[in-house]
Amino acid sequence: MSRASMRIFIATLLALFALVVTGALGVWQYSRAYRADVEAQTLKAKTISLDEASKLGEYVPEKYYGQKVQVAGNLLCDKTFRNVIPAQEIDWHIAAIELADNSLIAVASNTDFCESQSAKTSWIGRMQPAQDFAQLPAIYKPTPTTTAINTDDLVLRWQSDVRDGYVLITRDVRQELIVLPPVGIDIRNLFYAWQWWLFAGFTIFLFIRFVLDELNANATE
Repeated sequence: MSRASMRIFIATLLALFALVVTGALGVWQYSRAYRADVEAQTLKAKTISLDEASKLGEYVPEKYYGQKVQVAGNLLCDKTFRNVIPAQEIDWHIAAIELADNSLIAVASNTDFCESQSAKTSWIGRMQPAQDFAQLPAIYKPTPTTTAINTDDLVLRWQSDVRDGYVLITRDVRQELIVLPPVGIDIRNLFYAWQWWLFAGFTIFLFIRFVLDELNANATE
C-alpha cells in the first residue's frame, strides 16, 4: 500500500468516526427537541415529591403537568367545596392538605375524599395546573360550587398560603381529563441538532477535499 493510499485509508476511518458521532448527536438532540412521546413518558414516570413539582409562590412548571406526586400532610375536611363542569362530566370534591411548611395544596377526587381518606397522612396523585378563572371582583365571596380550581380563589377561600395547581387523587378518572405537558418542538435543541448535522456535512467536505488533494499530489509525482 502506497503512502497516499495509507493516508486516504486513515482519513476515511477518521471521517466515518466523525460522521457517526456527529450524526448520532444530531439525532439525540432532535429527539430532545421533538418530544412526541412526552405524554406517555409522563404517565409512566416514577412518583416524585410534591415539593419537587410545586413550590409556594411559583407556578407549576409545564414539565410537571400530569406527574405522579406524593403528598404528605394533614387533610383539612372543613375546607371542602365542589368543582362541577357538566359538559365534561366533572363533579369533583376539593379538599385541602396542610403541608409541613403550613401552606396548603388542593386535592381533587371524584368521590367524597374526606369520608374515606380522613385517617391518612400520605397520598399519591397527579400534579395539575390551576385552571383559568374570571378575574375576581374586589368584593369576592367564595361559593360552595365552582367551575374551576383557581389559586386566587383558593387563597381567598382558605385565607392561607396556597401552592399553585392541585393534585388529582383518583383512580378511575378519564385520561383525557388529565392535563399533560404540551407536545411540541424545543427550538434550542432543534438548532443543536442542525449544528451537529452541519458538522457532519463539513466533515464530508473536508474528507472529499483531502482525498482530491492526495490524488492530485500522487498524479503529479
